[in-house]
Amino acid sequence: IMGLVQGPAMLIKVLIIFVIEQTIEGRFVSPLVLGNKLSIHPITIMFILLTAGSLYGVWGVLLGIPIYASVKVVVREIFDWYRSVSNLYKDDIEIEGQKDDVK
Repeated sequence: IMGLVQGPAMLIKVLIIFVIEQTIEGRFVSPLVLGNKLSIHPITIMFILLTAGSLYGVWGVLLGIPIYASVKVVVREIFDWYRSVSNLYKDDIEIEGQKDDVK
């Protein structure tokens, strides 16, 4: 609105700056921040956003990352539980225990 008050040329300049800022923030800054906070690789975040957005539209973009993070936590907990009760990973658990003792 302020750009329109100054004239049509200023409106176009404001819109160009806005589009550039939104593109940089959406493509680079958000994936890096989300990746650091949620321990998700930025490329994974980009893939989730693109895939969920193309499949489910705006709702996919809004809910894709939280759903992925929730599923990741559940799968990790189930896998850790399975490792603790299974004999398949017994050597790995003993090695991890030895690493903890060294520290």
